[in-house]
Amino acid sequence: MSRYYLIYAEIKIGDTWHNLCPITQCPNGEYKASPIFCCTRSTFDDPFEELYRKSEHDGLPEDLSAGLREMLTYAALDEMSNGGLEKYYATHLFIVNYLNDIANKVIKNRPYKYQGYVSREDIASFECAETDTIKNWYTIGEYKDMTEGAKKNLVYYEWNNAWDSYQFYVELNNRILNLFHWFRYSTKLWREAATANIRVLIEWEGNR
Repeated sequence: MSRYYLIYAEIKIGDTWHNLCPITQCPNGEYKASPIFCCTRSTFDDPFEELYRKSEHDGLPEDLSAGLREMLTYAALDEMSNGGLEKYYATHLFIVNYLNDIANKVIKNRPYKYQGYVSREDIASFECAETDTIKNWYTIGEYKDMTEGAKKNLVYYEWNNAWDSYQFYVELNNRILNLFHWFRYSTKLWREAATANIRVLIEWEGNR
């Protein structure tokens, strides 16, 4: 069974959480917070299983920022049962710490997990989405030990396989950092705003 994931973020200034997600205008003219990241997975697998194990909170928090509370409440209306909103979010939303559970997964200045030498044909197939994984490749050390003839069709390449958790963490981390910097710039909260005060909310549709 596939699950559809929606990811949001908030930042705490003083004792109050503030929305860190982008604000978009709907066709009806209304403005609302939009998810930072959306994706579909066939199972509750990495990295979401790992994040769920580290979650700090399971369910809709009482101190949720106003912007996200309005959006998440609206999204849940069609799914509410006799148990109400709290029952719905007890199984559909959890929270993790940005700095510990997202940012620390990414190596600084290294957006790609794999680095090595790959044939031109394999690179072409990978970049055209004919395959989502590069299986035949050589490390820098292995390449140096090759004959000149064996090196002829190989080129240096950096990549993430399509379903690698590392690619997910890199992309999510970049989006949150960009929104954090815009938040600091637009609110002029240079000293008050810190990445240590960011939390990430992960909502999914489908059964656990």
